[in-house]
Amino acid sequence: MSRPLLRPPALHADDFAAALAASGVIGAWRHDLWADRLVLDTPLAARLGIDPDEGARGVPLAALLAAAHPEDQARLENALHAAGEFGGPFAVEFRTGAQRLALRGRIVSDVSGQPA
Repeated sequence: MSRPLLRPPALHADDFAAALAASGVIGAWRHDLWADRLVLDTPLAARLGIDPDEGARGVPLAALLAAAHPEDQARLENALHAAGEFGGPFAVEFRTGAQRLALRGRIVSDVSGQPA
C-alpha cells in the first residue's frame, strides 16, 4: 500500500530569514554594474562600516573596496569585475580588519546575454 506524498509547509519570510541566519548569511546586497551602485541591507552595511542609510540608497563599489583589508582589495575588485564580464555565480572571500567575509552572488544576464 502506498502513502500519499506530503507537501512541505509553505515558507514565510520569517522562515527564510531564519534559514539564512542559520546558514551564516549576515546580509544581502545588490550591485548595479552599469550605475556603479551597491545596495546593502542594514546588517551587511553595519558589518562593513558603511552607514546603513547610505547602504540602502546605494554606494559605489569603491565603498566596499575601502572596507576590505588593503591586501585583499585588488583581488576582490578583480573577482567582481570578472564576474561582471562573464556572468553566472561567483564567490570571493576577503578580510575587513579582524573578520573574514565571503561575498557570494550571481550576475544575471539581460535578454541579449549581456551581464545585467
